[in-house]
Amino acid sequence: MARRRRPRGGRARPRGAHARLLGRRRAPGTGTAPARANGPGTVTRLPLALVRSQAQIFFQPAWPTGVLLLAAFAVASPLLAGFALLGAAVQSAAAWFIPALDRADVVEGKHGFCGALTAVAAGTALGPTAAALVWALAGSVACAGVVLLMDRGRTAERGLPAMTAPFCAVSSVALLATASMQSPPPAFAYHPTGTLLDPVVAVLLSVAQVVLLDNVWSGALILAGLFAAGWAVGLWALVGAAVASTVAWAVGADADGVLNGLDGYSGVLVALSLGLVFVRSRYRVPITLAGVALTVPVRFLLAGAGVPVYTWPFVLVTWAALVLIHLARSRTKGGSGAPPRHA
Repeated sequence: MARRRRPRGGRARPRGAHARLLGRRRAPGTGTAPARANGPGTVTRLPLALVRSQAQIFFQPAWPTGVLLLAAFAVASPLLAGFALLGAAVQSAAAWFIPALDRADVVEGKHGFCGALTAVAAGTALGPTAAALVWALAGSVACAGVVLLMDRGRTAERGLPAMTAPFCAVSSVALLATASMQSPPPAFAYHPTGTLLDPVVAVLLSVAQVVLLDNVWSGALILAGLFAAGWAVGLWALVGAAVASTVAWAVGADADGVLNGLDGYSGVLVALSLGLVFVRSRYRVPITLAGVALTVPVRFLLAGAGVPVYTWPFVLVTWAALVLIHLARSRTKGGSGAPPRHA
C-alpha cells in the first residue's frame, strides 16, 4: 500500500455497501458469526467493531486478528495506532446513521476499515498536524459516502466489490491536495544485505505495507494475526508477498523498494481476495498467482503516471479477474448479465 513516505501510492450480506465489499461466502478461517446490530448488547459491541475494522482490511472479521493489527500499529507508531482507531470510529459512526447501510455490517467492522486506512494515510503523510486530523476526519466520513455510492452505482450493478477502493479514491485526492504540506520522504528503513535474510524482510514488510507500515515486527504481528484467523489465510498472505516480491526482483525493480515491501503488499491482498474470498473455480490457484504477479506492472504504471498507488493495484487486478472469469463463464454457458458477487 502506498506508504506515504514514498509515492506509491470485509464478506457481507446481500445488503449494504460492504455486501459487495467482501462477497457472500465466508473465507476459510473467518468463522466469526455475524454480529447482530439490534438487541441489548449493541452498544457494548460497537467498540469491538473498531477492532474488527482493522482485521477487515485483510478480509477477516475476527477480533483477535484486529487486536494484533492494532499492536502492529503501536509497535511502529502509537500515533498511527490512534489514527487507525479514529478513522474506523468516524467511518463506522457515519455508516451507522446512513439508513441504506446495514448496522450489523457496521458492528462486524465492514464499514470501518477504509476509514482506518484513510486516517493512517493522513498520519503517514502529514504527521501529527491539524491538516492530518482534517484529512482523517473528513476522509473517513467521505469513505462512508463513497461506499454508499458504489453500492448504488455501476460497480455494484456489475457485481464488483468495493474492497479498499473508497480508501484509495479519498486518500488519493487528499494526498494530491496536501502535496505542499508534506515533508520529503525519508530514506528507506531497510537496505539489501545480500543474505538469506533479505527475502524474509521483504515478505514481512510486504505484509506491513498493506497498512502503510515499514516495520518488520509490525509485519510479523500482522502475519501472526492472519494465521490466527486460519492457516489458509496466513499461508495465502505469505504466498502473495513472496510471489509479488520475486516478480519485482526478476523484472529489475528497485532493490530497496522491493525489500521494503512496496512491490509486495498489493500481492498480499490479491492472494487473499482471489485465493480465499471471491474465486471458487478449480483454476483458483493459477488465477490467484497470475493476479498477484500482475500487481507489479500495475504498480509500475500507476507510479510512473504520478498516481498515488495505495492499494489500487489490488483493487484493479481483483476487479479485472472477476470480470474476466464472468465473461469466460458466460461464453461457456451462453449466459449474460452482470457478474456475480463472487466468481
